[in-house]
Amino acid sequence: MIHLPVSRLPALLAATLLAGLASAAQAQSAAPWFVRATVALLHDTNYLRLADGQTAPAGYTKADNVATGTLAAGFDRRFGANQRAYLDAQLRSSRLANNSIFDNQGWRVMAGMDWRAGSMVGGEVRVLTDRSLAALESGTTGVPGEANLVTLSQADAAFRVGRAIGFNAEASLGWREVDYSSSLYESRDYHEGSGAIGVRYRPSERSSIGVGLRETRGSYPRYQALSGGRFQADDYKGRFVDLTAVYSITGKSDLRARLSSGRIRHENAVQSDFSGLTGSLDWNWIPSGKLRFSTRLTREPSQDAYFVLDSAGGARSLEFSRISTSLRLQADYAASERFRVRAFASGTHRELSQSLPLAGGSALVVNGTDRTMTGGLGITWQPMSQLSLGCEVGHELRRGQAPLSSDITSSTLGCQLQVSLGNRPLDLR
Repeated sequence: MIHLPVSRLPALLAATLLAGLASAAQAQSAAPWFVRATVALLHDTNYLRLADGQTAPAGYTKADNVATGTLAAGFDRRFGANQRAYLDAQLRSSRLANNSIFDNQGWRVMAGMDWRAGSMVGGEVRVLTDRSLAALESGTTGVPGEANLVTLSQADAAFRVGRAIGFNAEASLGWREVDYSSSLYESRDYHEGSGAIGVRYRPSERSSIGVGLRETRGSYPRYQALSGGRFQADDYKGRFVDLTAVYSITGKSDLRARLSSGRIRHENAVQSDFSGLTGSLDWNWIPSGKLRFSTRLTREPSQDAYFVLDSAGGARSLEFSRISTSLRLQADYAASERFRVRAFASGTHRELSQSLPLAGGSALVVNGTDRTMTGGLGITWQPMSQLSLGCEVGHELRRGQAPLSSDITSSTLGCQLQVSLGNRPLDLR
């Protein structure tokens, strides 16, 4: 049973009720904008992510109940046949019943534009900023004494020349920066720039094959603390050849694949160097109007594993690992116009490597692995287009090698109420 202090949520509940009244009186499904309010309640049997058999320190509890309120607004509008602009801005606040030290406020803002000039030139621009509570790793790092917030800032741009069918030339630029609020995690702060060029052949509008060259350069500016408040940075460089393909098998099935070959070299954290194959494979199958299956397989270096999907279908906190390999399976079933069911299972294998400082200035390189299995089942009831209520149960099981990982078990039960006004919100996954 979930028991939450109601006194902490009056503003969030009031906002939800006001949005509900507004939506009932003024719903305009054709509007290019949207507003939505969400209240979510979560019970987690191991919120601190303590190792199996590990007890919570004084002043903390292993399990907790979390209430999160989110207010969001934005628009998704097309200008003519070839231009599109969109924005999704969110403010959220989370309160914990027991471990109130981790109460936090965050945001997420995503904006972008897709454009095309004539029949030959086009591209897109996207910017994103997200601030949220960093994933707890109490089983290996200990319980932090403060809320550690991680801020992701990212900008991407792509430019293409070519027709919808035939050969295309492509170029892209990207920038990403990750910053942790806690000084205990400052060695994980990093920034990275990337650029790519390539060509793509489209035999049809639904299928394509491409090859490109990609280079990334980044730095961990506080990789290692030195005397006098100084830091030693760890700069890294990566170069890859990317082969990509998109193939629509039928109108109900499509396949997207990327295979990359290359290497990453670090100036100081040489234990994180990597050479080999990485990539991703996505397969979507819609056997009927009510049933949809999706499969995603990824293998990425740590800096890219940020985008491996988590149990909620969104981006998880940054993977601090050498290589992360993940497989996710999901099935969605629309039992009726008002009821939807979702089931998922995922598995992730991480190769871990870290340099631990020793007395005298030397260091010991420690290697290890861990495996994490997650699964869940959820149901959503949508009595009207502006209102939805959903609940989901989930379970996480991790098996890891000390000192870089540990065995962790956790179960969750969560429910959320969402009220919206205007057009359908953007899918930000």
